[in-house]
Amino acid sequence: MKFFLVPAFLVLTSLSANAQDSVTTKAAIPYHNTFSRKTTMFTISAGLADWNKQNYKLPDSTRYGSGSASLPIYFRLERAVSDNISIAASLAYDVFHYDYSREGYTNGVLFYRPNTDKVTIISPGLQVFYHFNKLIPVRNLDVSVGLGFAANYLKHSNYPSSDTMSNVIKPDVTLTARLAARYYINRHASAFVDIGYDKMSLFSLGVSFRFFDKHKQ
Repeated sequence: MKFFLVPAFLVLTSLSANAQDSVTTKAAIPYHNTFSRKTTMFTISAGLADWNKQNYKLPDSTRYGSGSASLPIYFRLERAVSDNISIAASLAYDVFHYDYSREGYTNGVLFYRPNTDKVTIISPGLQVFYHFNKLIPVRNLDVSVGLGFAANYLKHSNYPSSDTMSNVIKPDVTLTARLAARYYINRHASAFVDIGYDKMSLFSLGVSFRFFDKHKQ
C-alpha cells in the first residue's frame, strides 16, 4: 500500500501546482498536445501477472509449500526526441519468496526439510517508443508502442538444484515489446497503463509526469 501513496501524493501536488492554468485544467487537452518533442516523462507503475513467479520451477525432489505476494515495480524516464518518437531508460525491481520442502532420509526413512528461496530481480532496460497521438485523435490520450531490451538479473538466496542448495545469479538479456497508454489529467499528470512482454509482468498500472523544456511552457 505504501507504494501507491507516492504517486497519489505526486498527482495531488501536480493538480495543485497547475490549478491556476484554467485553460488546461478546465478544457480537454487537444490530442495533438498529448505528446510533443523536447519534453521529458517520468513514469512509476506496478506490474501484475508476475512472469518470474509464474515460471518458477522446482526440481522433482522438492515439494512446493507457498509463495509470497509479489509486485514488480517499474521506473521509466522517457525523452521525446521528435513529434512521435521517444527514447526511454527503464528500471524494474521485483522480489518474492518461495517456500518448499526438500527430500531427505534418516535411517532409511523419507522426510521433507522446509526451506525458503528469496528471489530478487533487477532489470535495467532501454526502449524506443512510437506515439500515435496524430493517428488516434482522442483528446487527453497518448498511445504508444515500444520495442527494446532488458538485462534481467535474477538472484536466488537458496535455490534447490538436483542435490544441493546455493546462491545463484542468473543474468538474462531479453527483447521487450510493450503497448502503453497515458490519459492526461492536466498538462503534467496522467494515468498510465501498459501491456506486453518483458519477462517481468504482463501489464502494469501507474502514473506519469510530464516536464516541459522552458521554452515550451
